[in-house]
Amino acid sequence: VFGNEIIHEVPICLKPIRSLELASPPAKTEFYEDEELDLSGMVLVAHYEDGTSEAVPFTASLSSREPGVQSLEISALYGASIIITYDVTILANPLVRIAVTTPPDRTTYKRLEEFDPTGMVVTAYYKNGKELSPVPFEVSGYDPALLGKQTVTVAYAGLTDTVEVTVVPHPVESIDILSPPAKTTYYLNEQLNTDGLRVSATRADGQVEEITGYELSGYDPQKLGTQTVTVSYEGKTAGFTVTVLENVVTALTLTRKPNKLSYLQGESLEP
Repeated sequence: VFGNEIIHEVPICLKPIRSLELASPPAKTEFYEDEELDLSGMVLVAHYEDGTSEAVPFTASLSSREPGVQSLEISALYGASIIITYDVTILANPLVRIAVTTPPDRTTYKRLEEFDPTGMVVTAYYKNGKELSPVPFEVSGYDPALLGKQTVTVAYAGLTDTVEVTVVPHPVESIDILSPPAKTTYYLNEQLNTDGLRVSATRADGQVEEITGYELSGYDPQKLGTQTVTVSYEGKTAGFTVTVLENVVTALTLTRKPNKLSYLQGESLEP
């Protein structure tokens, strides 16, 4: 096969040819546009000037590979330059789907890192079962600033597939107290109140974000004096101070009157 041309060889005969006859058409008469010609079963007979006839080697080529009915131009491989034609049908061979058959080497990225398609292989599948791999592709839908799982779209020739990637934050380099709790003074046995506490984290890429989910340690409600409360987050710490004071009596309340309220001079009090 040479491009659209196919050559069929049988023993060579160089006698003068008067005419050609397609004694048997090819078994297959429909071909996809990118499919090689298969002319199995086709027999070309040459009629010679001396009145004899025999099957001869031939060459055949298509007038066009465009979908539709096309002429198969057939001639003897040796001898006269006589051409006969036979109609065959060329079928469109559309691309039906593509698939990411090998994912990229990296599917996890730190924030602001660009998507790297190295290692990714995309395969195209055609209607006649033909596969083409690898094919060039374009990617879209990746946001390096968006944390979490993302679906990246891979496109080729108007069809798409997807690949999943994950964007994770850079490690925390330090944390800071943006504002301490509104309450920093306590009495013995009073529980810590963190209302108003705001904490920020600075990551390796310079990103600063307000955080929650931190842990607190170092507060003892039974210990008098100034204490440092430690805030911990991803292995980094910061702190704020509180003070624990002695309990102070601020008022007395009479909850029950004594049974005896009147006394004679010199009489002892009966509580």
